[in-house]
Amino acid sequence: MESTIMQITYLDGKRMRRALIAGARQLIKYKDQLNKINVFPVADNDTGTNLAGTMTAMIGGISMNKEQ
Repeated sequence: MESTIMQITYLDGKRMRRALIAGARQLIKYKDQLNKINVFPVADNDTGTNLAGTMTAMIGGISMNKEQ
């Protein structure tokens, strides 16, 4: 499958919000893989879960503050 690379010509608040949410969703999607590679500083396999929780909260905050 080929992907298309879009050229960004400007970045406004709306585009920044969409980019942050898209990145956060990808991190959440791959949290199990992040848990598997978690070895430092403690191999407790929860880094993906912790990051996913943080990103979920971030998405919630961004969604609540759309007007700003």
